[in-house]
Order: sequence, then structure tokens, then C-alpha cells
Amino acid sequence: MPRDMIYLGRWYSPEPDGENAQTVSPLTSLPPELRLQIISELQLDQLSAVVHASSAFHRDYRRTRMSTLRKCLQLTFRSAAIDAYAVFQSYSDEFAETWTRKKVKQFLLSYQDQRASAHNSHFTDRLTEGEAIRMAAFHSTIIKPLARCYVDCTLRNLFDETNGPLDKGLLSKAEETRVLRALYRFQLCCNLFGKGRFDAPKCRQRSRHPFDDSDILKLFFCLFEPWEVEEIVCIYAFAKQTLGYIFGHIRWDVHKENPKYESQGRYHPPVGTFDFDTDGAWSKLTQWSLRQGPPSHREQKQQRRDPLPFTGDGDSETDGPHPPLAWTIMWGGTYSNLFGEYVQHVIHQWGYVIWDAARLERTGVKELVVWQSKQGWKNLDPRDHLD
Repeated sequence: MPRDMIYLGRWYSPEPDGENAQTVSPLTSLPPELRLQIISELQLDQLSAVVHASSAFHRDYRRTRMSTLRKCLQLTFRSAAIDAYAVFQSYSDEFAETWTRKKVKQFLLSYQDQRASAHNSHFTDRLTEGEAIRMAAFHSTIIKPLARCYVDCTLRNLFDETNGPLDKGLLSKAEETRVLRALYRFQLCCNLFGKGRFDAPKCRQRSRHPFDDSDILKLFFCLFEPWEVEEIVCIYAFAKQTLGYIFGHIRWDVHKENPKYESQGRYHPPVGTFDFDTDGAWSKLTQWSLRQGPPSHREQKQQRRDPLPFTGDGDSETDGPHPPLAWTIMWGGTYSNLFGEYVQHVIHQWGYVIWDAARLERTGVKELVVWQSKQGWKNLDPRDHLD
């Protein structure tokens, strides 16, 4: 269905009356079975537009809310469905109040199994109506607005780097999927390892051992392909850029070494403090420490320089690895397991692994990827200098 088809509000008045009445859309005159078929093929924002514009579609939705929401969530999340569900599960107060190292490890094992399962796309069939509504609300009020802000911000950064025309083209399906899964995975990392949610006094009464950077890298980021980690890093770069001004002004006020927190010396960190430096999990040092053990499967592929050409903007979650074009250009079409600090910050700021091949062609930034990376590496391949 064309995107414009669903904005019935442009043509339809639910209660046409008098000389101000508008023409009723032909869609609302369809048999109920066909209207149900229509709303079962819509994503969340499209469904919202329809049911708010048409009393007929609203009645259809109310009658079939559970089944309609389940289908709608699946179409909206696509391959990020398991990530969205994991965020929903780990965001609850119950999860935070019973948070332990063991529970987080068990949660991530289950998350990994679900991602590997051929049936992971059908998780919505298990949702209650209340769960589906809460997931839809979180997506519509938090994730969707953040996605729009992220796209606007990074495209402006890209414009600044290229001095070319501002690319305002609609996101492709591949770009939408990358933005969504990166936002959900960033949120999941915050839910599982973020310090703020578990620093409340009621959580301090039990003995627990926080995860260090190497734990987070090994347990969480190593679940993903390196270019997928870079998607998350790009979201983090956006967050730091967007909130940097605020953080800079309040950093000392909430810093754990501020003298006003001395009376809470028995707590670490003190109540009311925040740690804004959370990028250590993908630092060069943390990645180096992980390489001191037996080489992983990905490390072996890096050592052999296994071929990794660009094969199109497909979905790595459903039909095999599909690294974005910018990633394959940066590493010369061979496998790399380096990310985070090994990639220049300026490249993260314009979201290089988010954009599809068509956008890179339109904006002419393929050469920019090579130039910026070589500038940071001083024309040396960092894979050759890891010891």
C-alpha cells in the first residue's frame, strides 16, 4: 500500500454534515473484512493515522485490537522485534529491583537464543493486550521521536562534512531497520548495565558487583557483528552530541568526587551522582584485553582477512551478513572485528553505517569514508598493529 494511502485525514471527515462536509473516502465504504485486511498491513504510525481519521476504521480496530496490535508491532519492528521485546522486559521496575549479575547473564543467554531462533519473529503472539499496548506506547512516544531526531541531526552533520546539498530523501527500509535496532540495543545496554537505574537506595542494600567494561564488551557487544556495534556507537555519539551542552553544565554538580557527597562515603557511587563516561566498553584498551585469550571466530576471520564484500542492503538478522557499504569500503572488502575507538569520532557523528548505498551515492561520501579513516589511522591499517 503506498504510504500516502493511509493518511485518510486528508480526505475524510468522520461525520460529514452540512455545507462544510468533506467527501467520504471510498476506503471507509469497503466491507468490514477488507477494512480489517487493510489495518492488519499497517505499521504503528500508519495505524494511528487511520484510526484517528476514520470512525469506521476506529470501530474495526476496537473490535480486533489484540490481533491487530500484534501484527502491527511485528510489521513495525521487523528484525528488531526481539530487541524491542528485550527492552520491554528489562525496563520494568521488577527487573530493576531484582537485578543481579546472574540474572543479567541469564537474560542475555535467553536474548541470544531468541535472536538465533528461526521463530523469533513470532514473539508478538505471546503478548497480552496490555503488553502490546505498552510496547506500542514506548515505541511511539520514545523511540520514534528519537529516530526522527537522530536522522535529522546526522544528516545535518553529513551535510557539514560534504558541503553538498542536504539529503532529505525518505529512509529506505534498510535504513529504518538499522536506526530502530540501534536505538533499541542502545536502550537495552542502558537497561542492563546503566548505573543510574540501579543506584536507588533500595537497590544499595544488597551486595552486588557491577560489571566492568570488559564484562559489558564480552557479554553484550560481542553478541553482534562489528558493524552492528558501530550502529550502537553512532547512537551514543548522537546522544553525547545532543546532550553535551547540558552534561557540561551539570557534570560537576553530580560528579561522585564533588565534596558535597563526602557524607555518603560508604556508597559507591554516592546517591544522586551520575557517570557520563560510559564508552569504555568499546575502547581500544578493552578490546585489546579481550584479545589476550584464545582468538574468537571473528578474530580468526580478521586475521585471515576473510573477504567481506558489499552484497546489498539486506537484513543481517534474517538472511545472513549484510554489512553496509560504508563498512566494506572502510575495510577494503575484508573482515574486521574492530570498532568503537578504532573508528574516527567524526565518522560516527554522521552515522556512516546507518545509510544505504543509494544515499552514499547521492551524497558522494564514499571517498569521505576512506579519507577520514585513513587520516585517523595515518594511512596504516590498525588490524596490522594490534600487538
